Amino acid sequence: MALVVTLAIVVLLTFLVVAFFSAATTYRVVENTSAGGVTAKILAEGAVGAVQAELVQEIIAGSTVTNLVTAGVTNKIYYPTAATDMVPKRTVSSAITATDTNFANLVKQSGQPFHAGATIFSAASSDSSATPGANGRKIGANRWNTPMLTGAAFATNQVPNWVYITPNGYTNTISTNVIGRVAFNVYDVGGLLNINASGFAPGSGTSFSDEMHRKGSSVWADLRVLPGINAGAFAASDAWPPQWRLTGDWGTGATGFSFFSTSANSSASYYERTGWRTAFLNTTGTAADRMFASRQDLIRYAKAYPGTFTKSGDIFTALPFLTHWSRWNNAPSFKHDLTRTYTKAVAENVAKGGNDYSTLADQQAANPFFPTVRVPASFQRKRINAAGALVNREGANAMAKVGEALVKYRFPLSRLGMVKRTTTGVAAGSPIHWAFGLT
Repeated sequence: MALVVTLAIVVLLTFLVVAFFSAATTYRVVENTSAGGVTAKILAEGAVGAVQAELVQEIIAGSTVTNLVTAGVTNKIYYPTAATDMVPKRTVSSAITATDTNFANLVKQSGQPFHAGATIFSAASSDSSATPGANGRKIGANRWNTPMLTGAAFATNQVPNWVYITPNGYTNTISTNVIGRVAFNVYDVGGLLNINASGFAPGSGTSFSDEMHRKGSSVWADLRVLPGINAGAFAASDAWPPQWRLTGDWGTGATGFSFFSTSANSSASYYERTGWRTAFLNTTGTAADRMFASRQDLIRYAKAYPGTFTKSGDIFTALPFLTHWSRWNNAPSFKHDLTRTYTKAVAENVAKGGNDYSTLADQQAANPFFPTVRVPASFQRKRINAAGALVNREGANAMAKVGEALVKYRFPLSRLGMVKRTTTGVAAGSPIHWAFGLT
């Protein structure tokens, strides 16, 4: 009996030991995988920060800097030294030619000197990300097509090259102290149509033709003319992006909204009144709209509606013309040509109703460089709502902060419609007084 009990205890202990080491092995694999994921994330986030730092340095290197001090608050204004400094220098693979419009959005690739004064990504690399490493891993050309920001697929010789990470920073050569590697493409989406604010329902009539031609805002961009867009898809409800976005209850009758109507009262006026300012930015409440929150959302939408978005191979050819977000800065940045000679007399221009002055100093006083005009003291900012009434701005931008740009938002040209002939004048504090200073 004692022998049986002893054997049972030995078997139990053996089972526990085997179970322990089995669990330890499993947990070790899991923890190693988790640690590897965290490491990869840290290296990727560090690379994004390095790319941003290089872009900032490129802006500084190509700019004339003006220091503005307003009520003790200092701001720096960076103005491009030359016209070519307004956009990032293009540094991509030599296999991508300057005339290849399929890659017009691509401005930077890893493995190329970032710019002339680069301090982080300063040297070229010849190790293609499409070439398998010692562990057999690679990033093939198909993976680089994922953002759908090119009009054609990447060829193997057009992909970015590896940049290696060491404890001392980034390098273009492999060594024994390399702890990781990164590769990247940088795209310029600043000139693309914002799909969250662009496009309308063309309708079957001609009532929209004037608005389409004037292009008062990107709401009136005709999406049907984009390559890879099925022009007839607008009649298929959610298959047309502007229709998919609009889910709120916008009322009925003459002041309401009918998406497919060609009536000026029920559709055109809606777009003009709320489409640019409210409809595509309002994502809460009973009149909420849907938005593309990321580029992945837009790509998934294109895949869900192949009748609207057509492909060339694996590429949706309309997507390189579209972005989901482009509203980073909405402030004006007009500046005079400082090299121009002003010769006309002030009296002549004033008499003719002009504002072109005879000296640069007078010109700058009358038409200043907008970013240099700053808020000297805090005040409540205003806006004109959809009904045309002057109301207080809400949220983080409600109050003007000392030192920030006085003219913080672009001036919608539609406000020129408020200027009309009148014999009674307008009250101080009215929308036209606020917008133009007229009474």
